[in-house]
Amino acid sequence: MSLFIEELPLALGAAVSPTILTVGVLILAGKKQPMARAAAYAIGAAIPLFAIGIPGVLLLHEAASSKTGIDVSPWVDVAVGVLLIGLGLRRLSKRKTRQEKEGKRTGRFENASPIAYLGIGVVMMLTNFTTLALYLPMLKDIARSGAPAADRIVVLLLLDLIVLTTAVVPPLLVAVVGAPARRALEDLNSWIGRHGRTIATAVFLGLGVYLVVKGLGGR
Repeated sequence: MSLFIEELPLALGAAVSPTILTVGVLILAGKKQPMARAAAYAIGAAIPLFAIGIPGVLLLHEAASSKTGIDVSPWVDVAVGVLLIGLGLRRLSKRKTRQEKEGKRTGRFENASPIAYLGIGVVMMLTNFTTLALYLPMLKDIARSGAPAADRIVVLLLLDLIVLTTAVVPPLLVAVVGAPARRALEDLNSWIGRHGRTIATAVFLGLGVYLVVKGLGGR
């Protein structure tokens, strides 16, 4: 449980993905198989995390256990933290958010099958640089922990579910609640469209500072 709590800030930060949410809401707003497409999209987004995370937790743990010499792990945190701070500062000057661009591109797949949306989910996660930038330090910390392999996998999967919140929760809400949930998600997406830059900038700067402090502290 302590390992889960320690890595929770990174998982929550990685879950803040306006782009992933925007595309998911647009899929649910479609008229042709919206739930099947949204489910395929969520599964596609999960595939890269599981494909990277599960082998990484096991293989990096073995490498950390057998390594000798300088521990570069803190410097990985510092490097990622500095990068996130730079991205946060850069985002302040961007005129067009990425989710706006991706929203337009998604319209090109209006007649695509759910299988195509599985691929869209994979591509969206693999190109979601900020989520991956936070996911990799989290993965590194889990791998380097002294917990048994089964415990590391369980912690990873729980954190993965948090990272995937913006892809998984919208179709679940629509499936359970129906039209009111769809309208609420559209309102949320509109609000994020207006404030997404501020949200992302705050996340980048806050977690960037967190990682730099953590790295310099040698944890």
